[in-house]
Amino acid sequence: MAKILVNRVSDDAAFSIDDSLILMAYTANALTHVEYLSEEDGRKRAIDVKETLAQVGGMSNLLVSTTMLDGTAVWLNGARVVSVSDIDSKAVAYFDNNGSSLRRLELNVTSIVWDKAVIDKSGDFTYTTFAFEASPNIIKLTAAQGDLTAKFTVGVVFTVFGEGNDNDAIFTVVSSAFATTTNITVTETPVVDASTNGYVWVKA
Repeated sequence: MAKILVNRVSDDAAFSIDDSLILMAYTANALTHVEYLSEEDGRKRAIDVKETLAQVGGMSNLLVSTTMLDGTAVWLNGARVVSVSDIDSKAVAYFDNNGSSLRRLELNVTSIVWDKAVIDKSGDFTYTTFAFEASPNIIKLTAAQGDLTAKFTVGVVFTVFGEGNDNDAIFTVVSSAFATTTNITVTETPVVDASTNGYVWVKA
């Protein structure tokens, strides 16, 4: 948790909010609008602040940048997103705003993209999958990300996650090598014909 330090538009006064209490931030009428829960009574409040949306979002490891279905850029409190599911190839996030029921937010990204954004904001590492081979047991990562062999030394445990990906699983590194791609040999057998539309997640 961290304190978000901002200046209110209404009176130019400095204002601090614990980022765990922030629900979301977005731009409305050319102003950065922040919704949060009051420390005093837990009720939802909103203020307009002088800082840009990116400045507000950058002050917290909990606020995750994404886009609403209508195109509005928004920073959501990732810790308050209870679940995310895909409907018509777009993510729907169910959000705890301390009300009697969960708030439903439609996003203009897939659930896998949301998951990646949360992981990236947390400070862990995600890499794009390129291909899977069952013999030998290799997970290939795209060469656009460079030589990642230092991240995948023997014994490193990592997760593959993706949209409809049969290789969603935890893998253990046997060896790694960089050629045109970074090839990670693992003890488990990947599913060759599964979609490679996914990511590898390594904890920092």
